[in-house]
Amino acid sequence: MQWIIFYLSFSTIYAKQLDMRIVGGKETTIEKVPYLVLVICPNIFITTSCGGVLLNKNTVVTAAHCVLTCSKYDLILIAGSTTVDLKYGHKINSIKIHPKYHEMDNDIAILCLTFNLKYSERIQPISIANQLYPEGTNAMVSGWGDTSDDHDKQKIKLRIVNVKLINNHYCKWMDPLLTERQMCTANDGYGPCRVSITHG
Repeated sequence: MQWIIFYLSFSTIYAKQLDMRIVGGKETTIEKVPYLVLVICPNIFITTSCGGVLLNKNTVVTAAHCVLTCSKYDLILIAGSTTVDLKYGHKINSIKIHPKYHEMDNDIAILCLTFNLKYSERIQPISIANQLYPEGTNAMVSGWGDTSDDHDKQKIKLRIVNVKLINNHYCKWMDPLLTERQMCTANDGYGPCRVSITHG
């Protein structure tokens, strides 16, 4: 059984240049991952951009650190688009950060949209896990990512990469900052290592 998990902290955009990255994998379309959204927080000096997932027609979960410095009036959420296209942007009504958020621990935020999204083949809610999955479970990471260092916007593509969950004790040996509220993934050097999760 394959379970889908998400790396909510894709990366940071410096100097107004998209500098996101999802390593390896292959290009895909939003129809394959219709629950995936892009959260953009514009700023004068630094603009953050993170992935998120749609829980229902007007609620998104994303990484807390991506929205800490952004007001609801500035935040932009792109849904239903394979490309990074602002014409698919939506405004946010409220931002709620996990009360126990600290650095990368409990790195979860809930965004409520101003208006409900309309479900289609490009916009669908994600299925919520009712359990934690064991080491070795197949998973899929998805996001918009650069695959080179020249920051060409035309090369920023929606991509997916297959990974496996690995033992947190082993991962913590390599990454001491890992907590019990995070999962580790690996696949021959492709894809991110640390994935945020939350309980309840």
